[in-house]
Amino acid sequence: MRRFGFDYFTPSRKRILAIEDAISKGDVPPALQKDALGGFVGPLDMVSSTVNASAPLLYTLSPGDEITVYYWGDLIELTSMKLKLDDKGELSIPQAGRLVARGMSLPQLQKAIQDQLMRVYGKNIKLIAALDKLKSIQIFIAGEAFRPGSYSVSAVTTLFNALYACGGINENGSLRNIKLLRNNAATTVDFYDFLMNGDKRPDIPLQAGDIILLGRTGKLVSLDGEVGRPAVYELNTNETLRDLVKMANGIKPSGLTNRVHIQSVISHKEKAVVDVDLSGNVPSADYELYDGDMVMVEPIIPEVQNMVTLSGAVKVPGVYELKKSMRVVDLFNDVNQPWGDALLERTDIIRLDKDRKTTTAIPINLGKALKKDPEHNIELVSLDRVVVYSKWDVKFYPARIVTIQGPVQRPGDYPRSEGMRIRDLLLMAGGTMPGSLNEITISKARFYSAPTLITVKADLLEKGDESQNLFLDDEDIVMVRSDSDFLERPRWVNISGEVKYPGTYPLMGKNYKLSELVQQAGGLTKTANPKGAVFLRRSDHLPSPEQMSYVQTVNKIVNELNIVDFKRQSVRNLVLYQQEAREPAAQPPVLGAGIPVISTGTDVKQAAAVGMAPAIAQSAGQLSGNLLAAFTPGSGVSSEGRTLTEHQLMQSQRVIIALEKGLEGGSDNPDNITLMNGDSIAIPQKTDTASVIGAVLNPVTVNVSTPQKVKDVIALAGGYAKDADKEEVLIMRVNGSVTTGGDSRYVETGDVIYVPTKVVTTEIVTVADKIINAVKFTLATAASVIVFLALIH
Repeated sequence: MRRFGFDYFTPSRKRILAIEDAISKGDVPPALQKDALGGFVGPLDMVSSTVNASAPLLYTLSPGDEITVYYWGDLIELTSMKLKLDDKGELSIPQAGRLVARGMSLPQLQKAIQDQLMRVYGKNIKLIAALDKLKSIQIFIAGEAFRPGSYSVSAVTTLFNALYACGGINENGSLRNIKLLRNNAATTVDFYDFLMNGDKRPDIPLQAGDIILLGRTGKLVSLDGEVGRPAVYELNTNETLRDLVKMANGIKPSGLTNRVHIQSVISHKEKAVVDVDLSGNVPSADYELYDGDMVMVEPIIPEVQNMVTLSGAVKVPGVYELKKSMRVVDLFNDVNQPWGDALLERTDIIRLDKDRKTTTAIPINLGKALKKDPEHNIELVSLDRVVVYSKWDVKFYPARIVTIQGPVQRPGDYPRSEGMRIRDLLLMAGGTMPGSLNEITISKARFYSAPTLITVKADLLEKGDESQNLFLDDEDIVMVRSDSDFLERPRWVNISGEVKYPGTYPLMGKNYKLSELVQQAGGLTKTANPKGAVFLRRSDHLPSPEQMSYVQTVNKIVNELNIVDFKRQSVRNLVLYQQEAREPAAQPPVLGAGIPVISTGTDVKQAAAVGMAPAIAQSAGQLSGNLLAAFTPGSGVSSEGRTLTEHQLMQSQRVIIALEKGLEGGSDNPDNITLMNGDSIAIPQKTDTASVIGAVLNPVTVNVSTPQKVKDVIALAGGYAKDADKEEVLIMRVNGSVTTGGDSRYVETGDVIYVPTKVVTTEIVTVADKIINAVKFTLATAASVIVFLALIH
């Protein structure tokens, strides 16, 4: 915490430190302002400096002062003259003589010069006198100053100006014990009077040779908490706790006055904690403080105490002031009354216990309390909560709504009022719509029984038959039945192309068939190609968005499984590759390369045969292994599974139909499909050509009026290209279906044969190479066996 008044001199200290820093670096800034506050630091900076300042009205003239005088009159033009007080303090006025000005103030001098000139020129002379230049005086600042020393300042400089010029006090200086020494006399100044009250009376004008002595600080006491100006204050000997609080602008309303906490000392013995009551004009307010004491004014309890809370089924719930001797009935008036659904028989007062944590519920009868029954109209205390319950809070009541559904203008939920009937609800819902049936069903359900269905007749209800206009209960559901065959607006289908009357036709009912539409359009023309009919259905009649969402989810799972399988296959290929790298190349047996044999009477040939036997057996094993390896899969290269795009997962609006079979008619004919709103059928003209595209030498369109096979059509296109995938040829049929294209399959008119490409790879070591190596090894092994047999025989 900072000392009070110390920050007043902060700007002056910063300026002084900045100038000193610049001087230490060899950069002496010019003093642009030549007054007592313009940046002078010490005596050496102020020698022969001219000081500009405005003179106060009570300034006393002395030798060296320069004055400018302006005068004019009825017969005299504006004239100016410059005057200077000589060493005797006198002025020489041209044509008017000499005048003693020493000791005069500026207004006095102005009056004296005016009188002098009026004796010469007459009575109507006006005059203004102003100081033109002030002299500098030398003063001294000593003691606990921030920068003590000798200062050359303006003759109009005051004590406070000089304090600011030197940077004020240092950490040990006192603002309450400032002495001005002049002519062997001392004047004591308390700077607190100026800082706290703006009192400038102690701001004494300085004279040449004055000494300002800043004494050491007295006792310092810190005051913190809920006061107007927390700080560290300097106290004089006779000042007490009361004076300290007054210096800090008193205690805030939020401060606790009956217990001001002081950390003090018992003189020359020990530290102590003292609590002082400042709530009134009590003697404890004059508690004596010591240097280093810390005073804390604690805040009052932050929670509001003088209140009660009213909540629940009342018109104006909220927080209310707790007045003296306030009772339950005092919370209510003409404006604030319980609502009609309030449960007057039971209201609770939640009261805080003495431990300030737990509560006690006090039940009362609010109806009796409002009649001022003393047993229930109890007196309220601080922080009571009065809770008025609604009858809906303590007992189950069904929601006071009824629901109407079906073909009405405004279906939905409606509030139920007492005596509400079916006709009232129909009126609120805007009446029935076209397409409604004559039956209206009312569903009544209660927890203790099964739902009850009641049917009334709409025509009788409209005629005023009150037997049909039943009363409605809470949560009843009224269903106006609708005719499923009724269409609010016409529905249509479109047929174009090779029919006699193409165009848009109304959908004649919900069971309108394909054959009926073609018949209504005049039938097919002679040039029609029914196999190529393009049938399109609107997306809102195709698989639902929920189904497509399932497809997206399954596709995501498959993609994740493909990633796992790719990683597994990559690891497997790596292991197989490492095994192949470790297996040595097979070598045929070498004659005589068996086990060394020492003959001891046995035939030499037989001994050699014995030595060759292990090598021949080993070679036979290698031979079988090589033959098996030639047909066993080795290491390979794996690629990641392809991720299907959103476009590839999009469902097609084209429906593949067999128009020729569908035109045979009959409601049981599966090819005679039922039409839906917005269906579109386009029947193309018959054509005699088919096309070949893709990996062929020359994509062409050929005449297939006579039946031809796939291989014959591809031959007309120059045959397969080298990168053609012959096993995956596809035939795009004119009806929109896609089939595989084997060489022997026949091509129909309008078909498109698509030959895809494939990745062409060449094995470094083919199966044939492996078989040739195995055969070579077999021949060498067979020769070794022949020699072996010759030796043993």
